[in-house]
Formats: sequence, structure tokens, C-alpha cells
Amino acid sequence: MDFPTALRPLDTHKLLTTKEAARFMNLSHRTLEQWRWLGEGPPFLKIRRQVRYRLADLIRYQERDQRDPENLLAA
Repeated sequence: MDFPTALRPLDTHKLLTTKEAARFMNLSHRTLEQWRWLGEGPPFLKIRRQVRYRLADLIRYQERDQRDPENLLAA
């Protein structure tokens, strides 16, 4: 089945560069670099001298910070 690009299933095992990960998260690659330096942000891999992010880790990181608007109103 041929899906439009936006609807294609994600390969969550894919490894992304810092710039690709930043694009996926709608951030600057500098933000991810700073988070790494500060020990914050999503998990990453260091393969030799290259930094890589697992797509599944980026999704999990974003979902962790997701807020339910109904719960915010009840507080």
C-alpha cells in the first residue's frame, strides 16, 4: 500500500543525526547540542565520534512531555 508521506509508518529503529533529530522535533540542532552538554534532552548514542538519536527515543521523549488540556483545567 502506498501511503502519502505524512501517513507512512515510521521506522522507529532508524538512527538520526543531530540535524535530522532537530528537524523531527522542530528544534534547532544547537538546542540538542546544548541539551547534550547539560545532560538534558532525549537519550542519544555515541558511535565512535558520531552522535545519533533513535527515532523511538525522540517520540518517547516528546510523549513524556505531552500535557492533557483537561487535566490542566482540573488542577
